[in-house]
Amino acid sequence: MARLGGPGTRLVFTYSAWTFDPDGVVARTKKAGFASCDDFGFDDVWRRYWSTEPHPFASSARLGVARV
Repeated sequence: MARLGGPGTRLVFTYSAWTFDPDGVVARTKKAGFASCDDFGFDDVWRRYWSTEPHPFASSARLGVARV
């Protein structure tokens, strides 16, 4: 996807912290040809957009944004 999409391509994906270690996701996206990958916990996203405390399991869901 990184090669076919070319410069400026972004891949946005969700995953579970129980399935992949966040550091491992960054390494895997770089190995796949992406230059960088930002990783966010859903608890962080929750706090950013809503003024309430996140669900107790929100931190187990992750959002990745990989860029070429």
